Amino acid sequence: MMLWYTPVLQITAKWYDCFEDTERIGANGMPGYFLVSYPTVKCPNQLWIKDEFGNPNPHLLKNVIIQMTTGCLCLFVGIGFPVFIVWKTKRLRNENKLNADSAFSSLYENYIPSMPYFEAVHFLRKALLIFSITVLGALFRGNVEAALIQALSSLLINTSFFSIIWKTKPQIYFPCSLIKNKNINNLAELTGAIATIVGNLLAVIGSFFSQIVVNDLGIIFAII
Repeated sequence: MMLWYTPVLQITAKWYDCFEDTERIGANGMPGYFLVSYPTVKCPNQLWIKDEFGNPNPHLLKNVIIQMTTGCLCLFVGIGFPVFIVWKTKRLRNENKLNADSAFSSLYENYIPSMPYFEAVHFLRKALLIFSITVLGALFRGNVEAALIQALSSLLINTSFFSIIWKTKPQIYFPCSLIKNKNINNLAELTGAIATIVGNLLAVIGSFFSQIVVNDLGIIFAII
């Protein structure tokens, strides 16, 4: 279950991956944006935009069906699996079965008994990041602030994740040889979260500048 969670969401998110078609101009005089996986269907943010002849979107029904299907997958997989983790681990804890003999031990073996469900937080973070990068990108396609919106949403998600780790300290204790009385597992989680936050901050800064500046910032982040 843990292995297919992210790939399923990524495949689902591809239904929101769009491209610009300058040969198909809408009634508003702007280029049309269409799904990469279904080139005849417009992006979600252009559902109600008429074509160059002023006619309604002929693929409106197809787009609605696609959005309903992807919405159901996101609901049952993206939210359903983390909810299952919380339910299952809490049930095992109440039955005093949080041990290595359980078939679900990989879900909670790295976390303290009071928070055996923390893996669900990791999965929800992945789902939200995929949503912010793909779905928001499609909804604001053609908008000059699209990159900024994606960067800010990712920054908010990763900052919230860092705050949760900082406050709850969910990892099982393992002493750190360099810093006295510190849990190296929690430090590793916090360090990883900080790295993603720095990357998001660079992305926010880069969204205000040219592609050359963005490339330079990417090199700086890689060095860091």
